[in-house]
Amino acid sequence: MATTKIKSRIAALVCFMLFSAGNIVGQPTAKKVVGGIKASSNKTEVLTSEKDLYNLPPKVTHISAVASDVLCIEIDACQLLPIMQMPYHADSTDVISIGSKTPLGEARSMSVTRNGSPFGWLVGKDRKTVTQFERVIGNHLNIEVADASGNYLVSSTSDPSYKKAIHPINVWRKSKPSNWAIDSEWPGKAYTAKHYLYLKLPNRLKAGQTYLIQLQALNLHKPSVFYVHDPVHVRSEAVHVSQIGFRADDPYKSAYLSVWMGNGGGYTYPGNLNFYLINDKTNKRFFTRKTTMQWKGNVPEEIGTHVNHSGTDVLRLDFSRFKIPGRYRVYVEGIGAGYPFNIDEENTWNHAFKISMKGHYNHRSGIEMGPPFTDFVRPRSFHPADGVKVYQSTCSLLNSGNGLNALGTDKGNFKNLCEGLTGKLVENA
Repeated sequence: MATTKIKSRIAALVCFMLFSAGNIVGQPTAKKVVGGIKASSNKTEVLTSEKDLYNLPPKVTHISAVASDVLCIEIDACQLLPIMQMPYHADSTDVISIGSKTPLGEARSMSVTRNGSPFGWLVGKDRKTVTQFERVIGNHLNIEVADASGNYLVSSTSDPSYKKAIHPINVWRKSKPSNWAIDSEWPGKAYTAKHYLYLKLPNRLKAGQTYLIQLQALNLHKPSVFYVHDPVHVRSEAVHVSQIGFRADDPYKSAYLSVWMGNGGGYTYPGNLNFYLINDKTNKRFFTRKTTMQWKGNVPEEIGTHVNHSGTDVLRLDFSRFKIPGRYRVYVEGIGAGYPFNIDEENTWNHAFKISMKGHYNHRSGIEMGPPFTDFVRPRSFHPADGVKVYQSTCSLLNSGNGLNALGTDKGNFKNLCEGLTGKLVENA
């Protein structure tokens, strides 16, 4: 199986560059910053076999500062291949397993194992179609190697403090699953992961300077990355703001500064840091204030279980007085910026409401879907006028595998429903 990935990107602003040091193929002709990545149009990755596909290494996707002397390296490990349906062609290694049967003796499910690994379900008329399971491809990050500060070197030809390559003082890590494969039974391969590596540096980073970060010991797709410290433009993982945006007349408008560094705990920022609202198109600064303490990391929350879920100090960046419509980003001096957001006279909350309602609408059953209300086209389903009949069961939602299955007695999802069948037709259900 051969897969070719060709990345062609075009843009003007270059804040942060990622490529293999000393391993650039040809001269780039077009570049674009995408989530902190500078890609080249003539850079082609060729995967020569299915084995290559399943052994894709973890990938650095973004680098930013969370403090003037702490870098955050974001890494994505593994990818999820979605469910696919295709005609079933038997393989000599296939093993077909039949699940439970209906009262009429029909198999409720038929699964296929291929080469000793879960492959999919046989579905449809005469079971001639296979629905492949979601699959996770790629390798996970070697976290023992990633946690060792001796496996990193930081240097710079433009910052005298890093003229000689030096190790970070410490490395902390925060990791979390980012997706999982439904019906997957592959040990250790059922999820994808997002990792945040925090490098505590011996010296402060200087704005406008370029740094080479060497990570040869890590099992990454590139052994080295270049980072340009441009906190006015580069998104920081520590700066948080609502992506819904704000109405101009909203009485409260705030962003927040905080970061929990996993095994490094919460980061304590000094008080009274300067922050700015910057027009995302013109880069003009419109508003400036000082940060204030919103909540200390060691103080229990006043709601629910009274647990402090942030695990770190949270500073408030209050710009409630600012009312000029536009698209902005919040910049914390010397640290970084948040995602851009809109301030609007009328449409902010209306837009959020429409998106929410569209989600509800697209999940409706029994009605036809299509323009002008949605781009999702689907005929009406489970409508009584189409001959669908629904019979009442004595099985409650609590005891159904399609519900809560509170007692754990429904092993096949429909077992309790079928056993509780009354034969009474539910009109217009």
